[in-house]
Amino acid sequence: MKTSKTDFQLFKDECQKWIKFWGLLNWDIVYNLEPIEGGNLAETSIRMFDHIATIVLNKDVKTDIDRIKRASFHEIEELRFARLRELANTRFMNPNDIQEAIHEIIIQNENCIFQTYKS
Repeated sequence: MKTSKTDFQLFKDECQKWIKFWGLLNWDIVYNLEPIEGGNLAETSIRMFDHIATIVLNKDVKTDIDRIKRASFHEIEELRFARLRELANTRFMNPNDIQEAIHEIIIQNENCIFQTYKS
């Protein structure tokens, strides 16, 4: 069975769960259910400067709940590392920008993972 509207809602809900978990609340997210060339279950395109991301779930792929949940986690991880990826692809950059991007990720981990498992 191909991706349903119920699957799409689950995907969006799971993405929102991970967005909230990591504190990525400064992003505007657009979700689409449409075909993706190449057969990927989901993909994310990012406009870093504007903090806008479009997350697409492939409507033409057979899937199940576990794959949808894993795909939502994966796409939000793409969002978490977007700034670091952009900096790495920049020919001329300030090394302090990379340090700052790394610390954003560390702080997310402190706020989530450390807080959960500190005892």
